[in-house]
Amino acid sequence: MRRSITFVAVAVAVLCAGSGCATIAQSTSIGQSAGSDLVSINSKPPGATVHVDGVEIGVTPLTVTVSPRARTMTFAKDGYSAVTIPIPKDWNTWTIANVLWVPGIVVDAVTGNIKKVRGTISVTLPKAGE
Repeated sequence: MRRSITFVAVAVAVLCAGSGCATIAQSTSIGQSAGSDLVSINSKPPGATVHVDGVEIGVTPLTVTVSPRARTMTFAKDGYSAVTIPIPKDWNTWTIANVLWVPGIVVDAVTGNIKKVRGTISVTLPKAGE
């Protein structure tokens, strides 16, 4: 009997050791797509090329997945000054479930899922020379 209790305790510890609620929600698509957040990106004027951390992702308006680990977004269009912004993030509400499992907070923080990218990002590009 004692052996089976020990086995169950070890099995539960191993299963829980690598889990964080937000990480599980993101990787199983309970949240958005695995490990990323679906974001609508717009600019005034439309037609700006968008780069996330230096990698081109498309032309506005667009809807793409953006990693919560991404840091900056740059908008550029001929005749306008380029604009670089920090990617706006909000607290990932899935992390609240970690109140009962403290190691989950660590897992979520390490994987970047403690925050999520805001659902809509809009930027106004100033005319070049302004």
